Amino acid sequence: AAVLHHSIKMAMQKSPRYDYHIYAFVHPDATEAIPLLELLGYRVQIRETPFNISEVKNEDLVDAQRIGCCGEKEYLKLYSYVLFDYPVVVHLDLDCLVLRSMDEVFDYMTLPRTADQIESFAEKSTMWMNKTFNTSMTHAYRKILDDPKQINFMFTRDYFMVDPPGNIPYNIGVQGGFLVVRPNQRDFDRMVDLIVTGGGFAYSYWGGEDDLKYGGFYGAGTIQGLASYYYDYHENATRSCLLYTSDAADDTPCVDLGGR
Repeated sequence: AAVLHHSIKMAMQKSPRYDYHIYAFVHPDATEAIPLLELLGYRVQIRETPFNISEVKNEDLVDAQRIGCCGEKEYLKLYSYVLFDYPVVVHLDLDCLVLRSMDEVFDYMTLPRTADQIESFAEKSTMWMNKTFNTSMTHAYRKILDDPKQINFMFTRDYFMVDPPGNIPYNIGVQGGFLVVRPNQRDFDRMVDLIVTGGGFAYSYWGGEDDLKYGGFYGAGTIQGLASYYYDYHENATRSCLLYTSDAADDTPCVDLGGR
């Protein structure tokens, strides 16, 4: 926690436009950590899991919470969506380092842009998604980024959790340690509802093993699988954007962060 905060502080000092506050979501089972986190500069929020696991109607999904680091407590990350005082929230696991400012990412989610500015930015510093539908990439009916103002979620994929080439991109989970969100109640409520109602989760896949197949990897029953399923299928890939890394050669990125 100390090293992460220091890396954020150093990176943000290089940002000419943005400042930050740093939060920690702490489950009631871990309140002994609060004094140390506050000493390190974190604003602590004590949060229960955003749903009661006993209310989840899908036994497969309940069982899947055991395949991961933290069980259903992994979903504390969803509280990033209700930090309404901020236009953008970046959720990071504690085993992350921030090496440089993310102004380009923040700009994408906060600043209005003309078509010429978008095209110029894409040519210089991004790998921009084309508008040609490719069913191997997504279940969505059209490509994202026709209107960049719609971006509510930026993410990377966890390519190391699958066995290539057996998975097509939409089957590969979101990297749960790095989530960039635009806080909004709508996404929070809908994702919690998907969990409670079960999301058609079966045999480690959201949407079913024989149908949509979002999952099949370690942690698929938590945020890694849910975010992929929710934004690609339920939101028709119109409100999310893949941040490109060097591991994503076969995916369809929109912003190049310059390596892993």
